[in-house]
Amino acid sequence: MRYLILQPHTCSKKGMTLIEVLVSLVIISIMTASVYGTIYTSRQVQKANEQKSKQYQLIRGFLSMLEDDLSMSYLSLGEDTSAPEKRTFFRANYDGAGLNLVFSTFSHIRSSRKNHEADNAIVQYAIIDDPEMPSRYAIKRRETHRLEQKYFEEIPGESWLILPRVDSLRMEFYDKTRDEWLEEWDTTTIDGQINRLPNQIKIHLVVEDGRENLIHFTTFVQPKLIDSINLTPSGNSSSSSSSTSSSTSGSSSTGRTTTGSTTSSTRVTR
Repeated sequence: MRYLILQPHTCSKKGMTLIEVLVSLVIISIMTASVYGTIYTSRQVQKANEQKSKQYQLIRGFLSMLEDDLSMSYLSLGEDTSAPEKRTFFRANYDGAGLNLVFSTFSHIRSSRKNHEADNAIVQYAIIDDPEMPSRYAIKRRETHRLEQKYFEEIPGESWLILPRVDSLRMEFYDKTRDEWLEEWDTTTIDGQINRLPNQIKIHLVVEDGRENLIHFTTFVQPKLIDSINLTPSGNSSSSSSSTSSSTSGSSSTGRTTTGSTTSSTRVTR
């Protein structure tokens, strides 16, 4: 009789020990952390470049708008001297926060034909605290819809924050009559520069580039209308019409033809 002897089955391959599993997990963790660190660094660099590009775009837009506004600034001789505030003026001075620039300009763009707006307006550039960065300033721009015989703050208009992360904004104004650069310019005071704009304006801007680095920008602007022009405000149109009608009636009643110099005045519709 034959007997079948059963022997226990033995595996030729050995399994992983606990130490080998732990070592594998450590290696995988190190590789994952290295890949994540590379991706995170690349993402941070990409965000910094995007922020820098956005900041440079804001800087270029701000300087371009400021240059356009200043180049088209003007003063008018047709002002009501009895009014407390002039309709056209140029005032640049420094307060606690920094530069405060307010002036009249022809650079206003009408938002709609139906709106009661004109091509001229009062524009303000003011330094305020940056709402997102307490250690920096921001530049706010305000523009009125038209000119009025009121204080600037009472005239309807729109304002917005045009440039953040500002360290400083300074301007100098060249006075050709005195051949010197002035830090302030004011056409509303007796001891100021009445009825004339600066011959040249120097703008110096210090602002962050989006990476906490300060960069300096310097540019020059020359207003196109240095001397005041003769514009009759719309409020004086009635008096001009009455004086014209009275002179016409007077000449017709006498039956004489008078030849003389004629003064033409331009009236801006507002």
